[in-house]
Parts: sequence; C-alpha cells; structure tokens
Amino acid sequence: MILKKYTPFLVVIIQWAMLSDAVSQTHWETAIYTEDTWYYFVGTSAPPTNWNELDFDESSWSSGPGGFGYG
Repeated sequence: MILKKYTPFLVVIIQWAMLSDAVSQTHWETAIYTEDTWYYFVGTSAPPTNWNELDFDESSWSSGPGGFGYG
C-alpha cells in the first residue's frame, strides 16, 4: 500500500514543519500583564452566578496588582 510506504516520510516532514515554525518565533505575546489590576472574590459562600459575564460589577470585590509568583 502506497500510504504505508510514505507514512514515515510524511511524519518527518510534518514534524520538521512544526519545529521550524516554533523555532522561527522571535517574540511572545500575553493576555495577562503584571501591571493589570486583578479583582478577586474572597467569600464564605459561592460567588454570584453572573460573575463571569462581561457586564458584571466587580467593584465590591478585593483588588490587587497582577502577576503570579513571588517577587
């Protein structure tokens, strides 16, 4: 069968294409910035059911600087 004959070759070509694209990246982008203000809910009960909607008013929630980790 022709497909079985060329399968290893096709796998190598696909891997090479994926690797060359990954290596050619000269920058990265993020949707999470350390200078963003984060709002978070510290409660003793479940958050409001609409907390994940765009028009939710989080002004009563705690806030702080973005970023993860120490330092």
